[in-house]
Parts: sequence; C-alpha cells; structure tokens
Amino acid sequence: MKLPQPLIGATLVKRYKRFLADARLADGRTVTAHCADPGRLPGLAVEGAPVMLSHSDDPKRKLAYRLEIIEQDGVRVALNTMNANRIVREALESRAIGGFGEYDRVLPEVRIDSSTRLDFALQHEDAVSRYIEVKNVSWNR
Repeated sequence: MKLPQPLIGATLVKRYKRFLADARLADGRTVTAHCADPGRLPGLAVEGAPVMLSHSDDPKRKLAYRLEIIEQDGVRVALNTMNANRIVREALESRAIGGFGEYDRVLPEVRIDSSTRLDFALQHEDAVSRYIEVKNVSWNR
C-alpha cells in the first residue's frame, strides 16, 4: 500500500489531547497534526522522535497535517490506524503473507453472526474459511 506522498519529515515536539501532536518541520515551523492512534504510545511519543507527516489541502479537514509514522531506535511504526486493514488486505490479495494455506477470495468485513463482524475471511472452494482480525499495535518497550 502506498502512503500519501510525499511524506514530510519532522521532529515530534509533543503529543497531547489524545489525537493531537505538535511537530517541528525542517524549516523550523511547528505544526499541529492529527494522530489517529488513540493510545498513549508509550516509548514512542517522546520529544525529539523523528516523525513523518502527510499533508492535505482539503478545506473540510480541521488539521492540514496527519501523523503517519514515528521512529524509535531505527524502527518505523505506523500510527495511522486507518491504514492497518488496507495494508493487510493488499498483502493478502497479493499473497505476500504466508501461512494461511490456499484461498481463492479475500472477503473484508465478514459477519459471522448477528453481533460479530471480523476484518477478513479467506475462502477456498475446498476448505474451511479462515478468519482474520487485524490489530494495530503501537508500543515500544
């Protein structure tokens, strides 16, 4: 999956109010970015951490910047939780993830009963469906 291009390198100044983060751009400006990950981001959201932002000119958005990636100890962590299922779907459809056996179809948002929906089902005409639930983890210890 391609992330919004181009991503803009910056440095994290602070994370606050659950969905907001301030970042310093290369030109010295500080901008406020939306952080889609509602978690506390322990070990990640530390002052001075390298981050990557996307930018949008959409006038309907409250903030022009979105925090996409944060880096700690040389490891890049995706923070935009909206991308997790898109990335997994693309990987399943292109057979980039092994271990699921043979399957012909990738079905997203599958209802297994009246109150339960799972992220994906992998179906094969000769086999039982395999169900997948995707979780986005952003924790560094």
